Amino acid sequence: MRRQVRKHSLFLKVSMISSCVSSAALLLCIFAVRSDLKIYLFLIPVIFWFGLIAEQVFFWKANSILKQIINTGQVRRLNTKPGIIAPLQTELGAIADLIFVVSLIVFLILMIGNWGNSLFQFIFLFLIVLSFRVHCIANGKNYWYKKYLSRRRG
Repeated sequence: MRRQVRKHSLFLKVSMISSCVSSAALLLCIFAVRSDLKIYLFLIPVIFWFGLIAEQVFFWKANSILKQIINTGQVRRLNTKPGIIAPLQTELGAIADLIFVVSLIVFLILMIGNWGNSLFQFIFLFLIVLSFRVHCIANGKNYWYKKYLSRRRG
């Protein structure tokens, strides 16, 4: 079981890293707007979709391992909600929720006032997308179990 717990934790970390990579593609839009290079038209969507697909693949692998761990009966079933509808459930989730709300408000103000075209808007769009993804993962069942299993093991 210890090996499965390590794999679950690793897959969840790789999922978070993939989410960061995918969201970082939005920051490349800053350079694409200021450049005439056509490579950005290809590079940005490839990075975004590769990161998004990798995030989902590793998240579902972690979820599959979690189901195996629970089915062994060595771990009790926790009563948790899906991360997308469960704000402020963990410390990391609360930080992501706060960043999401603040970034969304600032982004809307920038859009309505037409300030910071491209540079600041892309930065806040990046923060919105990344914090929403981290919110979904960090407030969800897999992250709860990761914390639970690491405490139980240590």
